[in-house]
Amino acid sequence: MTLLYEYLKAWDRPVHLIGHGLSGVVAYLFAYYYPQRIRSLTLLAVGSQPAATWHAHFYVQRKMFCCSREQLLVRIAQS
Repeated sequence: MTLLYEYLKAWDRPVHLIGHGLSGVVAYLFAYYYPQRIRSLTLLAVGSQPAATWHAHFYVQRKMFCCSREQLLVRIAQS
């Protein structure tokens, strides 16, 4: 958020901010803390629990099952 704030200081008007996935969480928090810097906020594919991603699921499954990375990715993709 600090880097985003530093970048947006160069703009003299509020901006349209778009965030996707985990970046959407950052965009949301930025808009929450600096509403005067934001004209509009668009969030795409942002879950209500940002830590519950397929990445987190993959690593939990990796510990539980004794199979290759490729086999596990195929199982996750199918589910």
